[in-house]
Amino acid sequence: LDLEAARLWARAGEPLLLLDGVSNPHNLGAIVRTAAFFGLTRIVLSDHPGQALPSESAYRVAEGGFEHVDLY
Repeated sequence: LDLEAARLWARAGEPLLLLDGVSNPHNLGAIVRTAAFFGLTRIVLSDHPGQALPSESAYRVAEGGFEHVDLY
């Protein structure tokens, strides 16, 4: 994640979704699907070891949502 880019997004009023502690890949997929539906295009995942990362099950639950968001 480029912090300067995040500052520019904030100044422009562009949303940025921050996720921390989402440990279940199914929940991650559901969040991505919902974010994509509402037009949020940027999601930041924490680097915590318990954080769910994109996986086959997360992609399946997201039902195409990962194609409409950028993950950082």
